[in-house]
Amino acid sequence: MTKGASVIDVRSIREREITLHGLAKADDRYIIYYDETNNIRRLHVRSDGLNVREPKCFVVGGIVHRGTPRPLPIAELRLYVCNSMPPR
Repeated sequence: MTKGASVIDVRSIREREITLHGLAKADDRYIIYYDETNNIRRLHVRSDGLNVREPKCFVVGGIVHRGTPRPLPIAELRLYVCNSMPPR
């Protein structure tokens, strides 16, 4: 820990938010598979502009399921998503 840093116990804040929003399953175990499309990692503002010539829309998308990790049928998911999207 960095000198002068302090530890914040967030349990009371967490419990208050869970109660306020009725998050009955907040302590269940979840697995999240996600993708950070167009994540440039670091964007710097410099005197001559940005360090990225053309920043694109940054999107985080994913799938969540309750329980332990299990195989994810990527091909089936792609078919489902592609067939569910309206034509361009």
